[in-house]
Amino acid sequence: LRRRRAADDAHRARLDAQRIREQRADRSVGLSGLGRLGHADLQAIPTALPQGLGQAIRVDLDVPQTVVQFGGPGVKRSDPDFMPAYLMDHVLGGGAFSSRLYREVREKRGLAYGIRTSLIWMNHANIMSGGTATRSDRAAESLALIEEETKRMAAEGPTQDELDKAKAYLKGSYALGFDTSAKIAGQLVQLQLDKLGIEKSSDSDLDKE
Repeated sequence: LRRRRAADDAHRARLDAQRIREQRADRSVGLSGLGRLGHADLQAIPTALPQGLGQAIRVDLDVPQTVVQFGGPGVKRSDPDFMPAYLMDHVLGGGAFSSRLYREVREKRGLAYGIRTSLIWMNHANIMSGGTATRSDRAAESLALIEEETKRMAAEGPTQDELDKAKAYLKGSYALGFDTSAKIAGQLVQLQLDKLGIEKSSDSDLDKE
């Protein structure tokens, strides 16, 4: 009886070993196939460009408030002009309560509760986006102001005082992105996504503009 049990155990061990060898062989075939795919000729993904530039799309709805979204081409994070563009955006609309659009649309005319712009950069698309909400009967006036201030920024740029204040604000607020472990991790991940070195974790680039 003991000999029979030992023989059965030995037989099961041989079967288990055979199954393991077959599984390893299957995995090797799969990995070799992945290797061939990895050396395939992959096509480069082109940069996506905004469509319908200069076009206004209006959707009529029977509601008392109008939501306005606007935008245009942005700047790649690796572009040498990214930091000047970032400062410009802060002055135009990214600076919340201190921006030109906020001052003209909200403070002077009370057309909206808030208005904001931002630069959005991704691997294959870069845009400048902005938005606000206003009374439906004042939407045309708000749009005209947005267009006027955007054109003025393109033609004249920010003043030295606006530039100095934008730098001071951005440098002062940058440290708030490192006051928790989660924020530090987020900043480090973003540096990797943007393909920047660890030295970019400082705000020194602002002083160069």
